[in-house]
Amino acid sequence: MGLPLQAVQSAAAAPGYNAVFSHWRAMLTPQPSATSAADVDVSTQPYSVEATDLILFSESGRISAICQFRRPLGSDRRRVLAMAAAAAAEPAGPPEGDVAME
Repeated sequence: MGLPLQAVQSAAAAPGYNAVFSHWRAMLTPQPSATSAADVDVSTQPYSVEATDLILFSESGRISAICQFRRPLGSDRRRVLAMAAAAAAEPAGPPEGDVAME
């Protein structure tokens, strides 16, 4: 028997309030894609993700907003590192054609 794909660890709600907290864990398996083939060593091994969701409801009882609080995923980290590397590769100083102010 393997680990569940997703499981709610705890939830909190109180009568008279329009907010619900939900703490959950999930097992994610990255799917290789044409764009990720060019990325740095994209693993397809499953990994665990944990987050807390804040779900806000309107007066009518409909969901009005969902906020998720979690650590960055591997794909988030790779995207930030790639942007930082691209920024570091750009030459420093004003762009060509700009006139220095005196």
